[in-house]
Amino acid sequence: MTSNGGSPKPTPARHLHAIALVGFFIETLREWIVPIAGGVIGSLALYRKHPLLFATVIAILVVFALVWPVLKYFTFTYQLLDQEIYVKHGLIFRKQNHVPYDRIQNVAVKQWFFLKPFDLVTLEVETAGHSDEGPEVTLIAVPLSLRDELSSRRRLANIAEGETAAVSGLVNGALPESQSETNNTANKPTAVYEISTKDLLKFAATSPAFLTALLAIMAVYGRLQKLISEQLLDMAIKDLGQAGWVVIVLGMLAVVLVLYLGSIVVIVIQYYRFTLSLSDGQLMTVRGLFQRNTVTLAQSRIQAVRVSQPLLRSWLHMATIKLIVVSNSKKEKDTENVVIMPLIAEDDVDGFLQRFVTDISVDQVRPSRQSGRTLYYQLRNFGLVALGIVLAITGMTFPWPRVAVIADGITIVLVVLLLIIPAYLTARRTQVQVLNDHFAFAQTNFLFTREQYYVPRQNVQSLLVKQSKWLQQRHFASLTLNVRAGSEGRKVTVRYLPDEAIYSVYDWYRQVD
Repeated sequence: MTSNGGSPKPTPARHLHAIALVGFFIETLREWIVPIAGGVIGSLALYRKHPLLFATVIAILVVFALVWPVLKYFTFTYQLLDQEIYVKHGLIFRKQNHVPYDRIQNVAVKQWFFLKPFDLVTLEVETAGHSDEGPEVTLIAVPLSLRDELSSRRRLANIAEGETAAVSGLVNGALPESQSETNNTANKPTAVYEISTKDLLKFAATSPAFLTALLAIMAVYGRLQKLISEQLLDMAIKDLGQAGWVVIVLGMLAVVLVLYLGSIVVIVIQYYRFTLSLSDGQLMTVRGLFQRNTVTLAQSRIQAVRVSQPLLRSWLHMATIKLIVVSNSKKEKDTENVVIMPLIAEDDVDGFLQRFVTDISVDQVRPSRQSGRTLYYQLRNFGLVALGIVLAITGMTFPWPRVAVIADGITIVLVVLLLIIPAYLTARRTQVQVLNDHFAFAQTNFLFTREQYYVPRQNVQSLLVKQSKWLQQRHFASLTLNVRAGSEGRKVTVRYLPDEAIYSVYDWYRQVD
């Protein structure tokens, strides 16, 4: 809808779809779960002595949980004005959000499965301004057509300010920063990728995500162990007899297997029908089974390209490509490390980046194997930590000799796996080099995962060189590149490399255009 002058007319104030009540109800429970639970628990003491008072308290809590979302729904309105989106909400404290179209940096689209039959989505509007708590505006259960309507108004606002629609790429940074959503009906994608079922299963099966859950279970078990009676545990071991330890080991392996299979299921659900498309310089990813998450970003937000290789993918010569981008939301971690290629062969990374991201000369990376002194420094640092852990564990007293032997053995194996081997991999994999006038390459290692970064010089916020007197005598140094990531920043650090490589990057960063 446009006026005679060609500019869109303001729309009347609109309410959200009625199904948004479900979202407000869940939001109310999440915000008030502690007070509500406290009220229920506190009123349990009144159950026998004052049953009527108990019923009254429960009734008040139920009414509040049901009525509060309804009141929030009816007091929430949004309106598309000439130059801004205007949102008014709040029951006790009325809030008014004015978000100019030309300040919108990203519009994330999310669609739960129960919204799809109604052609409804949730829109999260994020601007270039700083917002630690999340998007400036969240519209629950709005028509999908609102995304295109909002995109049209944003483009008109950008044209009015004299911004061009041409995209010159990541290197020269000529993209209009406020553009982050495309009208798919008007602009056909120039490149599209959709993950196959085979690649999705490979991606899930080679992910180390289950290790996080395993560590969490180990931490919980450590606390529960203090609550278990030693006498009860001793009786259980005697009942199991000689096969007791076999049962315990098989049980531990079963837990690991369940966590591994569970992580595969979760990743498949998260990345189901993953699709990447490029249109008018805008990258769009769509993924998810129960909730379809759409993230659209302009190339001007890309701060660096990250190629990740966990151990299994490294053995298979496969990798995952992520983008480190600017974001203002601490709640949405996906917006600072956007996965644009879940699984790709190492030899295909160069062609993929040139097709979807920018012209990065991956083939210019020179193979580099670090000296024995780098390995010595890494093993020394990790070894000291490992020695301290081993001494602390082996010094503990156990009421059963067998438990002590098994605990010490497991501890030593875990320390070797989690500290010594990563130290060796870090020493062998760490490197940094200048590719050309525009890009530097850094490779690091975290535990068993190789991380490669392609960083544009213009996106380096700061650079730090560290060199002690002892390292200076041996011509070694460490380097940290700081780039913007998410709402804060990311440090890319390489340690104990020859100072010739370190200062080549230092000179590259300080060069004058």
